[in-house]
Amino acid sequence: MADEHAFLRVIGANPDDDGPRLLYADFLEEKGDAASVAHAEFIRVQCALNAAGRSDPNLDLLKTRERDLLTEHWRSWFRPACQALGEPLPDGPRGRAGVPRYSLRWIDSTGRLGHRVDQTGGAEMPYLITAQFRRGFLSHVALLSKSYRGERHVARLWDRAPIDGLTLMGYESPQFTKTMAAIEGGERLRSLEMGFTDDKSVKWIAGHPPFGSLRELILKGIQGREDVVDVLSQSSTLTGLRVLILEFCMTDDEGIARLCRAPFAAGLERLGLVNCQLTNASANHLAHYWPTTCRLSYLDLGDNRLSGAGLRAVHDRFGDSLKSSSDDRSWPTRFYL
Repeated sequence: MADEHAFLRVIGANPDDDGPRLLYADFLEEKGDAASVAHAEFIRVQCALNAAGRSDPNLDLLKTRERDLLTEHWRSWFRPACQALGEPLPDGPRGRAGVPRYSLRWIDSTGRLGHRVDQTGGAEMPYLITAQFRRGFLSHVALLSKSYRGERHVARLWDRAPIDGLTLMGYESPQFTKTMAAIEGGERLRSLEMGFTDDKSVKWIAGHPPFGSLRELILKGIQGREDVVDVLSQSSTLTGLRVLILEFCMTDDEGIARLCRAPFAAGLERLGLVNCQLTNASANHLAHYWPTTCRLSYLDLGDNRLSGAGLRAVHDRFGDSLKSSSDDRSWPTRFYL
């Protein structure tokens, strides 16, 4: 009989392939018990959603079935992640005033990830803040740095679920690098959101080959002396990026000029430079030096020091792709996946 952990290892080793997931769904269905059959259907539904276009006639039916299955079973599917991270169980004792520790929230979104599981921590923010399921499995978790949680917790979760997205908030560079180094097979990571850390963490990611398969990189509130845009632009490993979002990260005109020449620039589909103190000179660099052959369909330059001349330059170049202000995105941020 096939081993379930062996299936998960194969799924994790092939992060972009639905084939192993669908084989695992067949395995679950053959087991025959109600819980396994439900999970098998959930895998198939979410894989179909992942492949469906917006005009797919089955889209609404798939979303409805996804919602029904998650509403009924998310607690049991979420339980192994809580055990791996040492967090309260979703079906365990309630928190203060009898309020459930976790809640499944539905997000009004045009994307395929229309839900998230949130934990309420009472007086302080919890370690495991929120999570999302994709293609039949837990796929993204958002964690807040805590002194009582270490890299072994993330490594244990990484081993037990085919995670391909991480949000790490408040991880100073020593803790951040230990956590990321503990992930065996980091090549499967597709989405990384880093917040309230320092530039050393960004430099480590930019130069660490196992994470060269990232498609999304979201940076928020990065502190330090180095221009993180310049650090990223010099990376020889982050060549597959499709989404780059920076919020509250200081950069300068030369950093933006180098970003235009970055190896990944032509492949970006979404670029956000929100509240990064951009000037009209930065806008002119983007307008004149961004690769002429590019995929960019979304450019967010909200909350910067741009005047009419700078905005006109980028509007003339990017047209309807330009967003003059940051839109309201649910956190954690996932665009491409």
